[in-house]
Amino acid sequence: MCDLFGVFCISFILTVIKIPIIIDYCDWFELYDDLEFHRKCHGLGTSRLGGVAIFSAFMLSMLLLLNIQNDEVVALLISTGVVFFIGLKDDILGGVLPVEKVQVQFLAAVVLVFIGDYKITSMYGLFGIYELSELSAAVLSIGTVVFVVNAFNFIDGVDGLAGTIGFIVNISFGILFLKLGNTTMALVSFGITGAIAGFLRYNFVSGTVFMGDGGSMLIGLISISSALRFLTLNGQNVLDADIADLSPAIALAILIVPVFDGIRVILLRLSRGKSPFAGDKNHIHHKLKFLGFSDVSIVLILACFNVWILILAFSLSFLNITELIGVLFCVCIIFNIWITYKKRKKKLIPM
Repeated sequence: MCDLFGVFCISFILTVIKIPIIIDYCDWFELYDDLEFHRKCHGLGTSRLGGVAIFSAFMLSMLLLLNIQNDEVVALLISTGVVFFIGLKDDILGGVLPVEKVQVQFLAAVVLVFIGDYKITSMYGLFGIYELSELSAAVLSIGTVVFVVNAFNFIDGVDGLAGTIGFIVNISFGILFLKLGNTTMALVSFGITGAIAGFLRYNFVSGTVFMGDGGSMLIGLISISSALRFLTLNGQNVLDADIADLSPAIALAILIVPVFDGIRVILLRLSRGKSPFAGDKNHIHHKLKFLGFSDVSIVLILACFNVWILILAFSLSFLNITELIGVLFCVCIIFNIWITYKKRKKKLIPM
């Protein structure tokens, strides 16, 4: 417990110290988040390099406290570095094509799966499927990593949203790893939550700094790495037999906000003949913004929804895996239908 508290504090303090320096640096060189301003929900002239503080604080805390000779740790640190730097390149220079980001994310996913052994090896009976072949496990795991990394990037459109959801996701996995007795992954989770907490001090209300693609993709990769490791660990070391077979549903519940929004937006874009990575204003946070909610309200609504879904998943542990995941998605669909209905209703009201 002391190590977990220590890694949280180290990451938090380092991030809090570094962000003002980064803001001054961005002011000097005018490195602002003014690209694609038409689909942003914030003002002009704000630093987008908050991810630099998150990444450096996280990496330093990991190097101090983790065994870097462990393949699991090495794979995670390499993949986070690869994803962060392609995001940072876009944050500083711009012009990085979506296909280039996906290629780098694919490379990071390959490192995770084949070096760190972060993979989905079983479907736990979902749709009647149990053990997966090596090829199926690798393909599914790599695809899942790439999707979740982009899903976190998608929700980074409102002050505090990606950071708050990232905090909830990783503190949840940290607690689960603590219960499963995996100190290494618990340190990873608490390390990134400390860095995120330090970042949110400057970003949550009327953000003075944004995490940028580097930060959001970094958090997404660590989050999905934790989810994949949780599936493996819970299958090997069951503390509660009632929820052992529901591990994928628990992981989904923790990641529900970026996952559901990502699936919904990608399907919507494909149905309109657009690239799944084409920017637009169809995300859930954009809909809530249109309804008149402030940034703080949007963050609180989606954060509470995330926590409520997680509580719901544990409360419905008597269901089988297929039924539980079906219920979780039905709740999300109803939530989305309600928001869409309110949005359309507002459009019909004369201004």
